[in-house]
Amino acid sequence: MVSVSAVVSAHNEEEYIGDCLESVLAQTVRVDELILINDRSTDRTVDIASMFPVDIYEVQYGQIYMVKRAGICTARNDVVLVVDGDTELASDFLERGLRHLEQGYDVATGHVRSRDRTPMGDLAAIACNVLPKGVYSSGPGFVLNRRHYMDTFKITKINGFIDIATGAGEVPLQRMNLVKDPSMLMWTQLPSSGQRRMITGARAVGGLLTALRVLT
Repeated sequence: MVSVSAVVSAHNEEEYIGDCLESVLAQTVRVDELILINDRSTDRTVDIASMFPVDIYEVQYGQIYMVKRAGICTARNDVVLVVDGDTELASDFLERGLRHLEQGYDVATGHVRSRDRTPMGDLAAIACNVLPKGVYSSGPGFVLNRRHYMDTFKITKINGFIDIATGAGEVPLQRMNLVKDPSMLMWTQLPSSGQRRMITGARAVGGLLTALRVLT
């Protein structure tokens, strides 16, 4: 059986981190290593996470993709389950993802659902799930072949959380062989912060256009 590391990224997730970690530990395939990368949390995220068998590391990035990359680089195993701290996974998420990796894929991700089932959240989930995999590269949870990841982005040095890699500090998994499986389910907070910014911007533009029509 393959050994798996789980990496959870968190920033002020006290409301959700317990459910997230429980869902990781309840996977039908056991996780051999559980890592939490805590990025500047000022709430009880770390206190709650400390009640679980998890190794906690502190960073000051303010950039979710750099946090995830730090966790992937730190993981000891060649297969990594990566999940956001506000996300809960179906119990067979990892099992299904491993099947895809066995078939030759580098990354396996799935479909998101709105945790609170608000109309806006459900709409945001639909938007995420219909986007092509080249745009919606990973979502809040995915299973990753770590060795292929390190080779793809030519990460040549790991010194604590500082690595030297080509390109930006993101996790552009579009460059890897990725599969998006609708049966790999996860529940997360939606709309995401990025979607909320888009909604706010769209409303602002709509208000401006309305005002211009009135003036003319």
